[in-house]
Amino acid sequence: MRAPTFQWLLIWLVGGLAAWIYSLKYGIPPQWAIPAALSLLVELSFYSALGFERLRRRIGSWTAGRIPLVLLTALLPYLTWAGLTSGVHPNHLVALGLLSAVPLLWFELLKRNLLSDLGFLGCMAGVYLGHILDPIYPSPHPALEIRVLGHLLWIRLGIFAALEIRQLRGTDFGFWPTRQHWVAGLTWYAAFLPIGVGLAHWLGFGQPRLMEGWWWRAPLLFAGILWVVALSEEFFFRGFLQQVLSRPLGRWGGLVISSVIFGAAHLPFRHFPNWKFALVATLAGLFYGLAFQMAQSIRASMVTHSLVVVTWRVFYS
Repeated sequence: MRAPTFQWLLIWLVGGLAAWIYSLKYGIPPQWAIPAALSLLVELSFYSALGFERLRRRIGSWTAGRIPLVLLTALLPYLTWAGLTSGVHPNHLVALGLLSAVPLLWFELLKRNLLSDLGFLGCMAGVYLGHILDPIYPSPHPALEIRVLGHLLWIRLGIFAALEIRQLRGTDFGFWPTRQHWVAGLTWYAAFLPIGVGLAHWLGFGQPRLMEGWWWRAPLLFAGILWVVALSEEFFFRGFLQQVLSRPLGRWGGLVISSVIFGAAHLPFRHFPNWKFALVATLAGLFYGLAFQMAQSIRASMVTHSLVVVTWRVFYS
């Protein structure tokens, strides 16, 4: 059995069990729970396929067919959800197809230079932070966050476009940190902790409070942060932005400017402008960038990022 097949089987088994437990806990009726689980598992299968470099590059090398194929995978999770619930809305389907085509066509139509790179990153951030895809995935139940389908889709489209159409190198993209990545990630996490906690206390950013059930929730939280939030943010901010800025600005200039932009991206959190969060995020971004530089891999900064977020969630409100 090939590795992708085994991983997809594991996703469907574990994901299906998790969906069943979640639906029981929150009282989600089967007519909503089953379509939601199926559509999420379809999206997770495509999302996880990014981690298989040989498969990803094979699709990327298929110049004539890669965009139609990836566009089809963009529509399938939505069609699964809508087809089994309220029905496919033509306007939603067209909007999803057009939006999905933007990152895939960006580097096909534009020259690969600093300006187009920054424009691409701005477009990716604008759609994600502006929740542009959310109306395409309306939820029929308060405990169902169907919009996560759009979030995962947008992340994987951007990563695929950057790696296989733009041919971005030097990120060492992957889902699984190695020993080297753990060492670098833990090193810069330990370095950040006293400074980050000190800054947070000085700013009055959060109050100490131990998370209920932290002993079992923290590992699950770490996995979720590592493979979604940290993976996407570290890819686009460190693997992409920091790299392209380091060429004209130098290693330290790229690190500082990308960290400031990373902090600014957190200004809308809960209220705008959330200066406290932006300052803490800017400082954290410096240490994530140092982890990336140390290991030459976003998987190291993913470890640092995930540990910082989990520490904050577990010990602070």
